[in-house]
Amino acid sequence: MAQTITPGERILDLQKASGMKQAELAHKIGLSPSQLGRIGNGNTASVSSDILVALVKEFNVSTDYLL
Repeated sequence: MAQTITPGERILDLQKASGMKQAELAHKIGLSPSQLGRIGNGNTASVSSDILVALVKEFNVSTDYLL
């Protein structure tokens, strides 16, 4: 059975692959580093559409890929 990757894990993978620090990515998409950390760790129930759109634009990926 394949392991499911969460949106937070996918975001962390994209961040690491881009070589960005958490604080840098958070600043670029308009979040606090702690809020981005909570998303990455799966400590939030959902990710708002505004955040998803900012991430899609930053990483040039689809929302389907993130979710």
